[in-house]
Amino acid sequence: VLMGIKTPNINYNYDTGFFVNGAKLLLSSPGEYFSQFITMPFYMGYTMTLAVVYAVTGGSNLAVVILQIILSSLCAFLVWKSCENFFDDRRVSFLCGAMTVILPISYRWVSQVTSDCLGTFASVLCLWLFSEFIAAEKGKRRRQTILLVLSMLGFFLMRTTAITVIIVLAVVVIC
Repeated sequence: VLMGIKTPNINYNYDTGFFVNGAKLLLSSPGEYFSQFITMPFYMGYTMTLAVVYAVTGGSNLAVVILQIILSSLCAFLVWKSCENFFDDRRVSFLCGAMTVILPISYRWVSQVTSDCLGTFASVLCLWLFSEFIAAEKGKRRRQTILLVLSMLGFFLMRTTAITVIIVLAVVVIC
């Protein structure tokens, strides 16, 4: 996971300029930002996150990479904890979390200013909260339901594919 730190320069891909410019626009002209991004809400989550990181760190892309390393590490942990709710075997759960570490997002994408780490974290957070919802006793799921709904809203602000996941989770929660 720490391989992203070894990269002296930030890697840029086709989305980087879009997200960086969006974050800078949000910091300099919030009204203009919202008028442009309201038609694409699934991009707002990452640009807003970048804007917060840039505001706190003075525009440091290294801080973005460090945040993404943390999020990638949390993904592995949340996969492990989710699997503990779904499987009886702790070794299987640990293996699932450990396998998450070797995924490309765990070491390749953390060094890029792109929404992949945050989007993956949002989806894994939904998975974990869903597993907590399933594991909770019926009648005692209020907190899990609220957190799951909030995480799905956050996930929607990260990814267009979130709408499919949101619909499926909503159907399962309602039924």
